[in-house]
Amino acid sequence: MTQGERIKHIRQKRGMTQQELGEACGFTEASAGVRIRQYESNKKSPKDDTLMIIAKALKVNYIAIKNYDLGCAEDILETLFWLDAGGNTIDLFSLERETDYENDWKFQGKYNDEEYDWARTPFGIVINYGLVNDFMKEWFLRKQQLKKKEITQEQYDNWKWNWPFSCDDNKDSETYMDWMNM
Repeated sequence: MTQGERIKHIRQKRGMTQQELGEACGFTEASAGVRIRQYESNKKSPKDDTLMIIAKALKVNYIAIKNYDLGCAEDILETLFWLDAGGNTIDLFSLERETDYENDWKFQGKYNDEEYDWARTPFGIVINYGLVNDFMKEWFLRKQQLKKKEITQEQYDNWKWNWPFSCDDNKDSETYMDWMNM
């Protein structure tokens, strides 16, 4: 998703009009809807300070809506979050340690034909990047909680949109975002 598409997606999930978001950002009544429309259509890109204001009005971490590259762990996860925003694009699972060292493979995965209804055969990837692995472990937990209905879709979205400030490891920090109670 483009930056504008992400802003629009979250705005709509929050039940806000373009005008309401613009006014919540402090834009004049005359320009509020127009400015947000320009950002959402990618005709204009908000400067960093404006992006921070939009993020605050949407009650999300600005990382969730900024343009980014794939140079750091946070950007990698944000890319995966947005790939999954369409619904069930990414399934996460943990790997089990194999102690049979006579196998000639390093990693192996299986899937269930009865449960799998995608058009193409799934493909796995193993990431050897400690921080990304830690983040993905918590993401896996959140997806499991959502599946078991231990958390709502809104809470799950709040966790993703405020991540990494919503991480369990960040609970004792001043920057922690209580995604369960927004």
